[in-house]
Formats: sequence, C-alpha cells, structure tokens
Amino acid sequence: RLLVGAPLGQNLQPGSNHSGALFKCPISTYDDDCVQVETDGRRDARGRYIFGDFDYEEDTGDDEENALDPPGNDEIKTGQWLGVSVKSQKPGGVAMVCAHRYIQSQDLSKMHYGQGLCYLLNNALETTEVLQFCKGRPMDK
Repeated sequence: RLLVGAPLGQNLQPGSNHSGALFKCPISTYDDDCVQVETDGRRDARGRYIFGDFDYEEDTGDDEENALDPPGNDEIKTGQWLGVSVKSQKPGGVAMVCAHRYIQSQDLSKMHYGQGLCYLLNNALETTEVLQFCKGRPMDK
C-alpha cells in the first residue's frame, strides 16, 4: 500500500477545516480506492490521547462509541497541515505523520505558537503514540 499525505485535505475529525489528512491507498489504477487513516479526534476529558483500532473501511455509521470528538478547547487543528510530512519504515514497520502547524495552548485567546505534533502508527496504521517535541519548551526569543 501507499501512504499519501494531504496537508490541506479535510480530516475525519469534526469541527476542523482543512486540517490535513493521511490516506492509505492500494497500488491500483483506480482513483477512488484510498481510505483516510484515523489520526485526530481521540482525546479524553483530561486531554490525553486515546488509542484504538477503529477501521473506517468497516464503519456501519451506527456506532456512536466510535464517533470522533471535535478539537478540544485548548487546541487549534484548522490549518495544522497534517500529512505535510509522512515517513514509513519497510513493510511491516511503523509510520509517522506530522502536523507541524498544530497549536495547543492553555489560553487560545492570547498569543499562541504552533508547536506541532506527530502521530506514530503501527503496521496496521493505528495510532500508538503522539509525539509533541516542542511541548513545554520555552517560547522566548
């Protein structure tokens, strides 16, 4: 399969616009057989990420438990450019997709800085870890 990043694409997460997306595509001559990989929309009430194995290829549309949540009050996903960087290992290895313009802040009404984030995906393309390399670092110039 082929992984394709679409930094200006519409993510599956509700409440965000042009947040970017990652697609998994079989190698074929069809132009409509790619499926979006779920990344955003799984955080608990404390802001911790929830990891799961929900597959949109098998979505029946009836299961509210699998519904994605909109961005939290402490983050901006619109324009985060998810998919601008996509890296993978050999077949069976891990993959990583990044959104370098992701913003998370305690007070979004004040000035905020993009800190970025990356999702680490296992060989089934399920999110296993969220990496935020700049989180907690000083913002002084």
